[in-house]
Amino acid sequence: MPSNPKTSEKFRNSSYTIDTKTGVLTIEPVTSFDTGDYFCEAQNNVGTAQKSEVIHLEATEVNVGGIVAAVVVLLIVLALVAFGIWFAYRRGFFSSNSTNKQVIYSQPSNRSDGEFKQTSSFLV
Repeated sequence: MPSNPKTSEKFRNSSYTIDTKTGVLTIEPVTSFDTGDYFCEAQNNVGTAQKSEVIHLEATEVNVGGIVAAVVVLLIVLALVAFGIWFAYRRGFFSSNSTNKQVIYSQPSNRSDGEFKQTSSFLV
């Protein structure tokens, strides 16, 4: 890699800097185009070239549209749940007051065993 990416056609779209004194490679900002394997290779006239371990860089883009859509769907679901609770409360489903309910029961009258006649009823 050249020390200045703008001087090479192959690295023109890259956004890195190399400190020539320390050899530190800085990629900022990281994009998905920077994904790949990186290693350092040093050589001089004294000995053979030395190569460091390979470091794999995986850079992915954040899906902003997906995050916004998920937040909107979550807000709609929460609004529907809140509306359902409010509606049930207004209709009295959460009321613990049972004084509105009446049970009417009348005792059966005397009748003969062979004759069927409805003599009592329940109203709830």
